[in-house]
Amino acid sequence: MTDESIRQRRDGTVLCVIEAGFGREAEFLPSADASSSAFAFAARLRPSLSRDDDAIAAAWAARAARRALGNDGVREYDERGTWTRPMDEAFAHGFVAFLRGAAWGGPWPPEAANWRTQLAATMASCPDGHEGREVAQGLDDPVRALYGRLVVLAAKLGALPFGSPELAPHRPYADPESAGGPATFRKQSSTVGPSGESSAASSSERPAPAVGFSTLDEPRPQRFLVPALVVAAVLVLVIGTVGVLYFTVFRPSARDAERASEATIEQLRSREFSKIYDNGSAFLRRERWPEFGARVKRPESLGKMLEVTQQGPARIDRVPGFGRTATVNCDATYVFGNVSFICRYVDVGFVGEWRLAEFDAAVRPEFAEPPFEATPDGADALARRVLFAFQQSDYATIESLIPGIKDRERIQSFRNTLLGDGFITKFERTSLAEEEVNGIVVQAATYTIETNRDKRSGTLKFLLVRDALQWRVGGMETNMSFRN
Repeated sequence: MTDESIRQRRDGTVLCVIEAGFGREAEFLPSADASSSAFAFAARLRPSLSRDDDAIAAAWAARAARRALGNDGVREYDERGTWTRPMDEAFAHGFVAFLRGAAWGGPWPPEAANWRTQLAATMASCPDGHEGREVAQGLDDPVRALYGRLVVLAAKLGALPFGSPELAPHRPYADPESAGGPATFRKQSSTVGPSGESSAASSSERPAPAVGFSTLDEPRPQRFLVPALVVAAVLVLVIGTVGVLYFTVFRPSARDAERASEATIEQLRSREFSKIYDNGSAFLRRERWPEFGARVKRPESLGKMLEVTQQGPARIDRVPGFGRTATVNCDATYVFGNVSFICRYVDVGFVGEWRLAEFDAAVRPEFAEPPFEATPDGADALARRVLFAFQQSDYATIESLIPGIKDRERIQSFRNTLLGDGFITKFERTSLAEEEVNGIVVQAATYTIETNRDKRSGTLKFLLVRDALQWRVGGMETNMSFRN
């Protein structure tokens, strides 16, 4: 051990030695206890400190100040090893929090036992601030032991670091070693303070009997018993009435969940996506709006919703983390496929309604891939596949289905004018007839397309040539129109 070593001492006995130099290795002697590890930890962080009380207190105060104020609150301490005002405040709040708990806690050491009543009365008259509650949660065992030693030391010196307003002139607190017992208090006053034997000089006011720590929470006088029972009976009646109303009137049923799912599906159909999000529960809004908005719009890739069927009754469950829930499953038919919806709702309490908590949609496009049979149904399947790619702006697929197509920009312009960011609401074959093109007889399949954009519609004409038993597309014509 060198002269620069830091030693933890207690009653003249060395418990722990922190060597100087890089790393500051700790040597724990046979007398070391749980506080020694805290001392070693604090000393490593604050090498400028050399006493166990200061090291533990400074480490804790710096930690609390840094958490509340950031590095600026302890910058001076980090640079020069001196306490800062934020650290003083953090330590003071922690000490008050300890005193508040100690006043009503377990047994006290004999050196401070006679001061416990004064401490309990003082802490009862002190408001519990937000800072005190916050630091009380951060107290650990070494800091509690530190504060306990400070209380014992102050009790021995007759100078505990708190005081109470005086009600009348009285002698100072007696030294604990010579005091005969706990001080008395005038409980008829809202201001609590110690009263010695000399306070009996006021003959007009009879002093209250000696009050020990265990009697500070004594029962109220008997005259308050009847009103308290009346209030309790009224509260029980109100709670019972509210409970009966909830389970008989306000508690949403499975049918309410089915109506809620019908409203959700209708909002999907009318594209009121933000209303779904805004009216959902807090569970639904855990997902950010951009992600939810993109997910709820995915079914529109299949065009217009045509028909919705509920799959069985709503299922009522109790799910951990959600509480009482209702799940409704629906299948919807779209122009280009099907979508399965799963809507889970949560019971939000006494408002008597379900709120959407989870929403999922399984999108299943339905179309055929080449080859397409050289029949009218095969022509329809070919047109359906091209139009689905057309809605998705999948021009690579269109070019693979119509080899030799040259005017891609014209098709893109037609698509953007007809659809924009909308979707196809209807398409049907209006004719399938022979035509002669450049001396070649082809089958001209004409399809009318309607969209949800400003009553716009258009036609696509596919020039089909039989190639063995399948259709081959020889060309495609587009035409734009507006519905009245």
